Amino acid sequence: MADARPPQVVADNRSHLSIFVWLVVVQGPGSSKPLPGTLFRLRGGDTIGRNAGNDIVLADAAVSDHHAQVFVRDVPDRIEIVLRDVGSVNGICVNGVKGAEHVLGDGDHVELGQTHLIFRQVRR
Repeated sequence: MADARPPQVVADNRSHLSIFVWLVVVQGPGSSKPLPGTLFRLRGGDTIGRNAGNDIVLADAAVSDHHAQVFVRDVPDRIEIVLRDVGSVNGICVNGVKGAEHVLGDGDHVELGQTHLIFRQVRR
């Protein structure tokens, strides 16, 4: 569900580092919702798809009922925010590259169906 509050904090347990992460809708098909400018804060484990049971629901016929999932991966010197395809029909594309899994970075362009989003991340 869309949320205008500040993005959720994902804490890195090895230090005092916190990461604020969210997706911003840039464009969707026709007059579908969510509208451009809508912010979705990410908490890790968020599901994305057309089905109302997802954490982030995209009213886009080219998005599968259960399309993708965002999760946090802990690696030795950092944490990564990962977008993974969960068996969608049309796949996921980040910065013009189609793939089953992408490590996201601030400013990355994400395409799910005909919906375009930008991933934003602030580390503190």
